[in-house]
Amino acid sequence: MEEYLQVVPSKLEIIRQDFERKNAKLEKKIKQLEEEKMHLKPDVDVQKLETEKVRKELEQSLHQCRSRNSTIELKVNLNKIEELKRKVEELEIALQNCELQVELFEANEEYWKEQLHRS
Repeated sequence: MEEYLQVVPSKLEIIRQDFERKNAKLEKKIKQLEEEKMHLKPDVDVQKLETEKVRKELEQSLHQCRSRNSTIELKVNLNKIEELKRKVEELEIALQNCELQVELFEANEEYWKEQLHRS
């Protein structure tokens, strides 16, 4: 009869075995993830370095663009100043011409006044 008797695990024993099986799986998964993390860390470091390098290049490029823009703006402003100087010169010449015409008109006026008094 002993041959036919089987030991039936208790409910607690079944739960314990299930827990140990799940725990073993989780430990294996944790170990696997830690290994992946160790393999990924150098990649992350490389990516950080590359990102920093690209950031510095972009900052330098931005600085160069701003410098070029400043140079262009200065040239544009210089051209405007030169144009304004030419206009001022033209206006000064026009003013001198007008002043000469006024002097001429005043001289003519004097002449005609004298002519009028003589007659």
